Amino acid sequence: MEDGKRKKISCIAIGDKIKNGIVEGIIKASSKNIDMYDYKNIIVSGEHLVYENKWIRVKESQFAKKI
Repeated sequence: MEDGKRKKISCIAIGDKIKNGIVEGIIKASSKNIDMYDYKNIIVSGEHLVYENKWIRVKESQFAKKI
């Protein structure tokens, strides 16, 4: 947060002041029927793009573990 405090992402609201700005919108997404991966300790879909000397899908990365 702007004041250095921490807040769970699920508790962030529109109008909250964060470092370098203010929360203007919130997107809620579902991973239902989507293969999800742990990519370097970040949970993302297999379709997410990452750069590893070239752009590839997470599901193609040696660093991705399907969860």
